[in-house]
Amino acid sequence: MIHESCVLSIMKFITYQFDETVKAELNKRNIPIEGKHAELFMILFAYDNKMEFKKLTKAWRKSKSSLSDVVNKYEKSGLLRRVSSDSDKRIITVEATNEALKYIPDFDNISKNYLNKAVKGTSLEEIKILKKIILDMKYNLI
Repeated sequence: MIHESCVLSIMKFITYQFDETVKAELNKRNIPIEGKHAELFMILFAYDNKMEFKKLTKAWRKSKSSLSDVVNKYEKSGLLRRVSSDSDKRIITVEATNEALKYIPDFDNISKNYLNKAVKGTSLEEIKILKKIILDMKYNLI
């Protein structure tokens, strides 16, 4: 039997390998997003291309000041924008611009290729079970 700490270590290794793959692919495809910021764009793409700043700090696990610095960088390059709420100016939403949205197929392709490689030799039924387990784990930890 595999010890629980080993399972978590394996999950961490899979995540690390995915991060490295994303960095390499962004570079290879000349996408103007730093690998260390790729997760920010993946979060936005997964949530209808926009998210309230406060929620985004939690989703990306970054401080307000760190997120603000990154958003500033990508605002200057035209990939992100901040939008104030009409009803409450204190509420800021970070949105991916049309320029950023053109990279969604690249992110999808990178993710799909990585997943296909990771689950090679695994049955469709096993993949469905794995997905359910991972989602259950996520919801248990939120």
